[in-house]
Amino acid sequence: MSGKTLIRVLVALAVVAALALVLHFKSAPESTAAPDSAGQTTAQVNDKQPSITQPAVNTAEKTGESAPSADDAGEAVAAAQDAKLPSLIDLGSDTCIPCRQMIPVLASLKKGFAGKLNVQFINIHENEQAAKDYKIKLIPTQVFLDPEGKELYRHVGFISEDDILSRWRELGYDLPAAGKDADTASSPADAAAGSSSGKQEDNGDHKGSG
Repeated sequence: MSGKTLIRVLVALAVVAALALVLHFKSAPESTAAPDSAGQTTAQVNDKQPSITQPAVNTAEKTGESAPSADDAGEAVAAAQDAKLPSLIDLGSDTCIPCRQMIPVLASLKKGFAGKLNVQFINIHENEQAAKDYKIKLIPTQVFLDPEGKELYRHVGFISEDDILSRWRELGYDLPAAGKDADTASSPADAAAGSSSGKQEDNGDHKGSG
């Protein structure tokens, strides 16, 4: 009887040990897989969240297509088309540093070239559709449009007023400043000739006084 009891005890212990092993192996993969799963979820969420300077929009660029309408800016572009004016559209925000650096540049262009160049700013955080329509990758982005509203060129990042005007000249637009006579502004050769004539007359006066 004692032998049979011992056997029963050993069998019971073996069963308990086997159950313990089974439970251990079942729980082990779950504990090791959990961190990986959590890490993948975080990475996917981060990938789906656009940064301030990289809105999640279609990145294809189609230079030469008609410019999209974007609320007030779109209406301004349409008005510029009616007036046969080229347009400069700056897409950015009021938070990023280079975007803020563009504020005085745009203000100067808008004031200095009123009636000659349509200058508009679009805040992509307030107008996400514009960011999609203009296919913005980074901000600030400046889009140069011809009088018909077709894209001629785009620049990404801060750009100075001088560089903007230089780019317009390269595109075939020598913009006279507001308040200046367009004929005078477009004929620097005449101004140079006048300056040369003035020098000759001045020389003649000196000779005469001698």
